[in-house]
Amino acid sequence: MVGVLGLSTDLLTASFTSTLEVLRGAKPKSEPCGRAWHSARVAIEDAISNSGPAGWLEWVLAYRNMYVHRARRLMPSSLKPRPTVLLADGRSIFHTELVRILPRDPQWSEAQAWRDPERASWLTENAKTTLSEAKDCSAKLIEGTAAVLVEVWRQRRDDPSVIPQPIAEWSNLGLPKPSVFVGFKPGTQVFSPGLIAAGGDTIQRLRSANVMDEHRDQRWPKS
Repeated sequence: MVGVLGLSTDLLTASFTSTLEVLRGAKPKSEPCGRAWHSARVAIEDAISNSGPAGWLEWVLAYRNMYVHRARRLMPSSLKPRPTVLLADGRSIFHTELVRILPRDPQWSEAQAWRDPERASWLTENAKTTLSEAKDCSAKLIEGTAAVLVEVWRQRRDDPSVIPQPIAEWSNLGLPKPSVFVGFKPGTQVFSPGLIAAGGDTIQRLRSANVMDEHRDQRWPKS
């Protein structure tokens, strides 16, 4: 989104939500740019709304952030009765299914969730249903957003002046600080490739970035 829409925010650290906020507050430098940004913003917001029920994307992102960054919430379970199984000798076995339930507000801590006794803290559906639907909604949103970006890219290809590419997308053209980590048992596996095979447009992208042997030293001189 950042690159295709030409937004003035760091390309490598942007998230979907932060990019959408930048797009909402972006000040175009020309009328064609303003129209392109407005159409893209409306289309992406429509894609979010049309991909699932109200609040679905906020919930998905909050649940992901909880799992990655914070302590996990309690995950209650309920026992759902299943049809009784009859054995050959006539005896019956009562079966139950363990149903996981996910938190309704994953952005809250456990203590925050318990502070409001009048609000249901948990969703009222099987976690399998929640995650399956979240996956489908996410796929729809990705498809919708991709279609928007393809259309904007076509406009830019026909008229490159519609959206100027800002240098702010690359806030630091130098290399970041390298890692000092070399592995837990370095040298235990030999890796000396003589040939690299890549599919798609990988080679073209590397050439465009001027990082191939024939261009690297001229475009990216060593400091």
